[in-house]
Amino acid sequence: RDVGLAPGTFPLVVFSHGNNGIRFQSVFFAAHLASHGYVVASPDHHGNTFVDTAAGVIDPDVATNRPRDMSFVIDQFLAFNAEAGNVFAGAIDPERIGAAWHSFGGFTAFALGGGASLPGSFGDARVKAILPQAPAAGFPDAYFATIHVPTLIIGGSIDETTPFTENQQRPYDLLPAGAKVVALADVADAGHFTFSDFCEVDRTLLAFLGGFDEACEPRHLPWRHAHDLVNYLSLNFFDAVLRDDGTALGRLAPDTVARIEDLTYQRK
Repeated sequence: RDVGLAPGTFPLVVFSHGNNGIRFQSVFFAAHLASHGYVVASPDHHGNTFVDTAAGVIDPDVATNRPRDMSFVIDQFLAFNAEAGNVFAGAIDPERIGAAWHSFGGFTAFALGGGASLPGSFGDARVKAILPQAPAAGFPDAYFATIHVPTLIIGGSIDETTPFTENQQRPYDLLPAGAKVVALADVADAGHFTFSDFCEVDRTLLAFLGGFDEACEPRHLPWRHAHDLVNYLSLNFFDAVLRDDGTALGRLAPDTVARIEDLTYQRK
C-alpha cells in the first residue's frame, strides 16, 4: 500500500474475477504485472461476489452487466488519466489496454473481445488483447470467429468446473489465426481455483466456500509453481502484444515453451 507511482506511461490491464469471486482473488497475478510496469484494475462485480451473495444481493443480469462493468472501469481510468492532479494523470496509454479474467470472468473476456454474442453486443475496441484464465466459454461455436485480438487462453488439465476440452480447447480451435499471438496453454494438474490465491488462505477461513479440491495440494500441482507459470505466460503475452516486445514474443515461441515443465502449449 501507498507505494509511489513510477514515472512514465504504462499499459492498463483490467481483471475480472470469477463467479462469486472478489476483486483481490488473484493478487499474485495483479502484483506481478504491476511490478513490471502495468496499471492493473480489478473491480468487484456488484451482486456477483461471495460477500454480496451472503448478504442476499444478487445481480439477475450478471452475464450482461459484467462486460459493461469492465468497459465502465476502462472509462474511469481513462478519465483519471486525463484529470490534472489525479494519481494516474498521464500514467496510462489508452492505445495499450488488455484484459485478463478468471472463470466467469473468462466469459466476460470473450464478450469484450468479439462481436455480437447471445445476450447482446459488448465488444470494446479499446481492448487490444485478452487473456482468459480457466474461462467459462458459454458461446456458440460461430461466436469465436468474431474475436480478432491477440488471445492467450490458459487452463488446467484437471479443472472440473470449466473442463479444459469444452471451455479452453474448443474456443482455441475456433479462434481465427492472424493476430500476433493466438495461443492455448494447459497447466498440468491445475484445477479451477489454481488460478487464484485460494490456496494461500487458511482453509478454516474459507471452508464455507469449498473449492479446495479444485485448487490445492496434494491432488494438484503446487500452486505457487502454477502461479509462476501463469505469470511467465501472462507477462510475456502482454509485453509482446501491448509493448511490441520482440524478446517477449520469442519467449512464447512453441519450441521455447516446450522446454518448460508442466505446460502443454499450442499456438496458431
